[in-house]
Amino acid sequence: MKANCLNNLGTSLQSRFRRLGDIANLNEAITTQQQAVRITPHDHPDKPAYLSNLGNSFFLRFRRLGDISDLDEAIMTQKQAVRLTPDGHPDKPACLNNLGTPFRVRFQCLGEIADLDEAITAQQQAVRFAPDGHPDKPLYLEGLGTSFRCRF
Repeated sequence: MKANCLNNLGTSLQSRFRRLGDIANLNEAITTQQQAVRITPHDHPDKPAYLSNLGNSFFLRFRRLGDISDLDEAIMTQKQAVRLTPDGHPDKPACLNNLGTPFRVRFQCLGEIADLDEAITAQQQAVRFAPDGHPDKPLYLEGLGTSFRCRF
């Protein structure tokens, strides 16, 4: 219960950052989301969502401040979210997409083709796992197309 409250608070702080742009809100979101992840058992069904939310916050902070360590943290937490989300789970495509984007951005920053390959693999899986008619499938296809364009 406490972890869920912490995650919700972190998500609210992340939303406030998006709205107002105050980095203190995003820093507090990360701290709060890290607490939620830390106190949640590894096998708890909500842990992948908490990890994904934390990864999104790290990615937002990277976008704002440009610190590559935030991008690395985003990738690490999104990888954990993907690993903990079973195939067939309705959140799996979003987790995979949330992993692909920071890999592509890291490729754009550092030029490591392995990062772009990881992005494409994750985004292809997101498209594959999202059934036709899924409301976010066009978003997943757009991300995959962007990664292919980068590789080209």
